[in-house]
Amino acid sequence: MSYQLPTLATRRMRALVLAMAVLGVVTLAGAENPFTPQQLTTQLEQIRSNDVAYKAAVRGGAERVAFCSYCHGKDGNSVKPEVPKLAGQNAKYLFNQFERFAEGERKNFVMQELADQLSAQDRINIAIYYSSLPVSVEPVDATLASNGKIIYDTLCHVCHGPDGHGKDEYPRLAGQKPDYVALTLRAFRDAASKHSDPTMLQVATTLSDDNVDAISAYVGTLP
Repeated sequence: MSYQLPTLATRRMRALVLAMAVLGVVTLAGAENPFTPQQLTTQLEQIRSNDVAYKAAVRGGAERVAFCSYCHGKDGNSVKPEVPKLAGQNAKYLFNQFERFAEGERKNFVMQELADQLSAQDRINIAIYYSSLPVSVEPVDATLASNGKIIYDTLCHVCHGPDGHGKDEYPRLAGQKPDYVALTLRAFRDAASKHSDPTMLQVATTLSDDNVDAISAYVGTLP
């Protein structure tokens, strides 16, 4: 097996992770997690239902997202077309994705490093913090978005809600970057994709490229 040198982008991101570790943003020594994912999810829900604990979690999350803002924007509204907005996203969904990165179920070097090295409490706080931020809405082609509404209302609203806000394990699509949504839908449609959600696989395979672009434009307009 031949060894391939890491790409320049990967080397830069690794260096950035190490730099942030030195600054105390992440702890490369990691921390053992004595709780199960279900227990952590229950803890997250308990925090959200307690005003004092919720405000403390938001403050705690705000203190730990310096590295996240590099890709996802200072206010959780990504400026990079292929990077998702985290602002306004469902806290439970965000936390579950953190856990999937930590377990290696989702593959991305930077996200896997962060998810694995941040404490469980940090991951909960970050998820709650981003969920508390307002999501920005971007201008899109009105005709394309109008076509997308028809498709969305037929195929997507049952899981993601008529307003695109989703719930719990279903992600919020409202206000999301159209390019990112399109990229994700095409990945679900790809037979070689590592995405494993059976419902999304079934839906995505019915979509043409025009359908994907229309849906992506429409959800980008939702507040």
